[in-house]
Amino acid sequence: MKKIFYLLPLILVFFGCESDDICDAGTPTTPRIVIEFINFDNQTLSKNVTNLKIIANGMTEGIILTPGATPAANQFLLNNASGVKIPLKIDADSTTYSFILNANATNGTTTTDVIQFNYLRTNEFVSRACGYRTFFRFNNTATVPFIINGNANATAGNWIKDFQILNTVINDETTTHIKIFI
Repeated sequence: MKKIFYLLPLILVFFGCESDDICDAGTPTTPRIVIEFINFDNQTLSKNVTNLKIIANGMTEGIILTPGATPAANQFLLNNASGVKIPLKIDADSTTYSFILNANATNGTTTTDVIQFNYLRTNEFVSRACGYRTFFRFNNTATVPFIINGNANATAGNWIKDFQILNTVINDETTTHIKIFI
């Protein structure tokens, strides 16, 4: 009887332990917003944007998005630069980016539009290993979801000619959420 009493804690420890949790690479994570650039003159065609630099508010550096660029930059590109996937803040209800067209130009032809995305956040528990992921939803009633250059009534900017919100819920990266006409 004493032997069983001494073995009981070892049995409980052995069978009570879990293996280390590892988050599988295929597990869905917080989605980025998908923006597609569209030809303003022929709105059935995508338009490639080269030398587009996107800088988050408060940052001084950004990534220049050009087809064939570094792998770090390519993770943000869609279909040969006809669009981008960019992250939204998971700890705030808005994210602001500067979109700089012709960022490599040395002749002064760079043009900047500042875009503010306003949204509501919902956190979803994925697993102990993966933690939480956040979904976003544009809130059309309380705030304007897409503000260009600080003007909530603007539908165009310095190089952006118009925009269209296609999906108000951002829960994956497989569909376009916003079309920007250039």
